[in-house]
Amino acid sequence: MRAIAINCSLKSSQSEPSSTDLMIDIIGTALARHGVELVRTLRIADFDIRPGVSSDEGPGDDWPSVRRRILDCDILIFGTPIWLGQMSSLAKRVIERMDAFLGETDGQGRMPSFSKVAVAAIVGNEDGAHSVTASLFQALNDEGWTIPAGGACYWVGEAMHKTDFRDLEQIPEQVRQTANMLASNATHLARLLRSQPYPGEAAQREKTR
Repeated sequence: MRAIAINCSLKSSQSEPSSTDLMIDIIGTALARHGVELVRTLRIADFDIRPGVSSDEGPGDDWPSVRRRILDCDILIFGTPIWLGQMSSLAKRVIERMDAFLGETDGQGRMPSFSKVAVAAIVGNEDGAHSVTASLFQALNDEGWTIPAGGACYWVGEAMHKTDFRDLEQIPEQVRQTANMLASNATHLARLLRSQPYPGEAAQREKTR
């Protein structure tokens, strides 16, 4: 089993460390206990992801290679910070580009993301985690991803404070417990879907004849 993470921080990998990376690492460590390899974390700010809703917006667009690497894996860890109570603009850009999946179905009506699992890694120094989880999972589900029970792991700091997740002296136990349950559920679901993928509409029709 293979997982890949995308970090939709507004910071590139050349800037200061990202709290979103830390949350992704916690989930990746939990997944490893279930035999899942986190092959890579893609920092979206390092790529030129063009605006649009197709899988290739022409010369210079980095989305086709990012898309391929995401779909090569069984589990997607979708990491985003909270900005003004919402997912980051880069997270929204990724969601917009995945909209192309709706028009890329196979003979059974299945999108490329069908039978693949998505989970969320969310951090912020104020409220917004539940709102971001709701909007992110609604979009990912529309685009064909399967969401496991307890599929989001998040941390938010106190309102009007400046403490970042990466600045904590130790990881809160509740965060670790949530990551462990997320990893167990996501791995279980991904293994089930790999062994028995969604049949799709045409297969369902054939079965009822």
